[in-house]
Amino acid sequence: MKSFTKLCSRSLHNASALWKTHSSVRFYQIDLGKVASTFAIPSLTSFQNKALEVVSSSENDKDILIQAPLYSGKTLSYLIPTFEVVTKAIREERWTERPGFRALIIVPSREAALAVGRQVDQYINSLPESERPNASVEKPSFDTYNRNASRKQGHELIEEYDDYKAYEHSQTRRENVYGLSYAITCGGKSFEKEISMLDASEPEIIIATPGRLVDHLKNSDYFRNVKLVIVDDCSMFKGPMASMMDQIFTPENISPNAKRIFINDTEGTFSKFLRNSENVEVLTSEETITKQNVKQSVIKTQNTAEQLKVLYQILSENKHKKVAVFSDSAKVIHAHYLMAENNLFSSLISSRISPTRAMTSFSYFNEQENGIAFCSNIASPMNPNVDLVIHLDAPATQQVYEARISRAFGKSNSQSIVLVSSSSENVPEYLSNVSSSPVPSGSANEFVIKPLRVAQVQQENGYHLLLNCVTKYAESGLEKKAAVEKAISTLKDMGFSEGLPKISKRTAIKIGFEKELLEADLLLP
Repeated sequence: MKSFTKLCSRSLHNASALWKTHSSVRFYQIDLGKVASTFAIPSLTSFQNKALEVVSSSENDKDILIQAPLYSGKTLSYLIPTFEVVTKAIREERWTERPGFRALIIVPSREAALAVGRQVDQYINSLPESERPNASVEKPSFDTYNRNASRKQGHELIEEYDDYKAYEHSQTRRENVYGLSYAITCGGKSFEKEISMLDASEPEIIIATPGRLVDHLKNSDYFRNVKLVIVDDCSMFKGPMASMMDQIFTPENISPNAKRIFINDTEGTFSKFLRNSENVEVLTSEETITKQNVKQSVIKTQNTAEQLKVLYQILSENKHKKVAVFSDSAKVIHAHYLMAENNLFSSLISSRISPTRAMTSFSYFNEQENGIAFCSNIASPMNPNVDLVIHLDAPATQQVYEARISRAFGKSNSQSIVLVSSSSENVPEYLSNVSSSPVPSGSANEFVIKPLRVAQVQQENGYHLLLNCVTKYAESGLEKKAAVEKAISTLKDMGFSEGLPKISKRTAIKIGFEKELLEADLLLP
């Protein structure tokens, strides 16, 4: 008996020790190993782990401020907690009355929304069939919302739009649209179709731009009960977008119980949206941006004509790779795209084209293994899988430069080339440590600009190109007359040999160049 008692006592002691050993271990609804393999990371970083711990804890009601540089895992730092919160809610509230959307992610641009949505989609595709959207499920023999209701075998498909399938609305939790799902709401798409899609398919996660979100908040109370609100790249919300955020973060629109995560609020403008400024978890990424895998260089060309020739030569040698060509000016990048269109297949991602077309090009380019995209800065949120980044003249700021080249961090042997078409004094200080490369020898005959294409460029873009060149050169410090002369030279270098575009008198007065443009015979009668 003593030995039996002793054995039991020892077993209880061991069990107690075992419990103590594992009592500090957190168990999540999502499989972190699968998350790591899906996104090709060895494991979660310390600040990603901490964000997940804070958000998923029912005892810790803190909001979170995250400071993380580009390509440090900042997007996953809020997506992984989002997956956890939503998955837990789906499993716990599977047969209860539908409360509305569960998580809201606010981003500054359509392109950023698409990039985040692509990562959400990547995670959903890694899930078992039973946890994906539209998965078939077996419901109990009674309705937990209304016991007297008859069992439904499945709702009919009533609408299908852009990969979203909308089903007949139910009073209870969706019966045959079970699973983690998401939707992107942003400008460039039909607002009416978005309303129909959201009302019928009821996605768990909403990724939205501020303008379109404000429109939806006026027409829907589905956002009232979100459990988690994230704002990515807070420093980008300026001007009109900042005032929109004031409209969004009201008690009528966002529940005071919803946890908030703000990413890179460098100026502290979002602190007023914290629920309790004294109860905040501040997380800083210990990861550092590494540019070691990106070979950076600057190529100085004598003029725009030589810059154009070098650009097409580089493109001809790298057609088998994935290449992004950037310019600060959407007008300039549009002109380059039009001139190259006859010679190579490429995409255009620019604010100069319709939002729908830009979004389609953005999605298509992201999915391809190779190809060329002519981009204005709105395309900076592209997923980091580009082999070569080409800059037509140096970006205005180091922040823009690093945002562009971070798109190449995910590829080995990737490159960044800055094509400067003016004197070395115009190379900014932040590029002083980047090595200079000589103009490559060879020819770009394969990419000779065809007269027909030049005519089309003149018709569609000549006016805007002239306006952009004049103002750009004046801002660089040139006298007005010299700026106009250099603009004319640039247009001729780009193939505008005859019939130079002209600017209206009203526009010339507005920019302060009426006299100089009149003397150069570039004013419309």
